[in-house]
Amino acid sequence: MPVANVVSSFLGGLDTLGLVISFVCWLLIVVSAFNDSMLKGFLCLFCFLYGFWYAFFEFKHKWKWVIVIGSFACMFYVRHFIRSHL
Repeated sequence: MPVANVVSSFLGGLDTLGLVISFVCWLLIVVSAFNDSMLKGFLCLFCFLYGFWYAFFEFKHKWKWVIVIGSFACMFYVRHFIRSHL
C-alpha cells in the first residue's frame, strides 16, 4: 500500500471526525436557541450569521467556550486544511 494512500485515508478519517464534532457542537447551540424561543431557534438554524451571534453572545452553557470553539474550529479545520490536501 503506497504511503500516499495511507496519508489520504488518515486525513479522510480526520475529516469525518472534524465534521462529527462540529455537527454535535452546532446541534447543542441550535437546541439551546430553540429552548430560548422558536424565533431564535429558526434564525440560528437557517441564518449562519445569527447563529454565530447567538453562539458568542447569548448561548449559556457550563461548557460554552468548549462547544463554541469545537463547532467553529472543527468547521474551519475541515474546510481549510483537510480539503486542500486531498
